[in-house]
Amino acid sequence: MKLIILGFALAFCGCQKKMTEKAALAKPNYAIYQLKNGTDLSQVPVTLDEQKQNIVAYPSPKDLAQMNNAVLHNGWVIDLRGVNAQSAFVAEKINEYIEKNEMPNLTLWQESITNKNPFVYFYQCPGALDLNAIKKIIEQKKWSNCTCLVKPN
Repeated sequence: MKLIILGFALAFCGCQKKMTEKAALAKPNYAIYQLKNGTDLSQVPVTLDEQKQNIVAYPSPKDLAQMNNAVLHNGWVIDLRGVNAQSAFVAEKINEYIEKNEMPNLTLWQESITNKNPFVYFYQCPGALDLNAIKKIIEQKKWSNCTCLVKPN
C-alpha cells in the first residue's frame, strides 16, 4: 500500500512540474487598445463590474510602479498594467497613487471615474506574438489573430 501511495505521489509531482514549466512558458494575452479623446493614461485604471457601475478590482501601487504601457503610433496602446475591456480610469494620477502607497478610498474613486467606456477599440491578441508582430498588425490593420472586445457602435 505504501508503494502505491509513494508511486502516486511521485507521478503527481512529475505532472505538477510539467504543468508548472508549461505555465511559466505561456505568455499572457496582449491588451491593445485606442482610447477616446480626453482619456488620460496617467490616471489609475480600475476594473468595473459587468454593468460598468462599480469598481470590482484595482492595481496595487507596487504593480503600477513596476509596469509601463507601450504607446504606439496613432494612439494605440499595448497594455502591461492589466487593463481589460471592463476597465475605466479614475481621476487620481498613477504617480500620486504610487507615492501615497496606501489603500484607495473606493467611494472617492467610484465618484471620480472619468469615463466608464474609455475605449474606441479594444483587442486581445495572443501573447506568443512579439512586439514587432503587434506593431505590424496595427499598421496593416490585420486583426485576424486577435479578438475584438470593444469597437465603435
